[in-house]
Amino acid sequence: MRQSGSLPPGARLWWDWRVTDDSGEPFSSPKQGAIWLDAVHPWRIVSGGDINLHWYSGSASFAQALHDYAAQALIRLTHDIGVGTDQPIDVYIYADTQDLQQAVLYTPSWTGGLAFPENDIVIIGIDPSNLG
Repeated sequence: MRQSGSLPPGARLWWDWRVTDDSGEPFSSPKQGAIWLDAVHPWRIVSGGDINLHWYSGSASFAQALHDYAAQALIRLTHDIGVGTDQPIDVYIYADTQDLQQAVLYTPSWTGGLAFPENDIVIIGIDPSNLG
């Protein structure tokens, strides 16, 4: 992962097994999956408007305000420059940048947020007291 980077919290993983027996007959197991999630924190979620906002620190009104900002920003991006999404974006809010940095491998010490467009995931460190 040092070369490719860490998977973000919330990434969906899948796998299956493909084997061939001694007679040359192939077999594939059913596809299975899991969500790569930071289980250290008791995540809660607010959803709607193509945004799933996950948070664990702060009030429900804190999370709702962040969700509303994100949903409005997505609407503006779609309207202003034609950037949209074909599936919901998962936003993970960590209580601070230190928690965020501990959740993702090999991040610089100055990292306060990261986007993983290939996974439709954004992670940000925001102390609930900083929302003004």
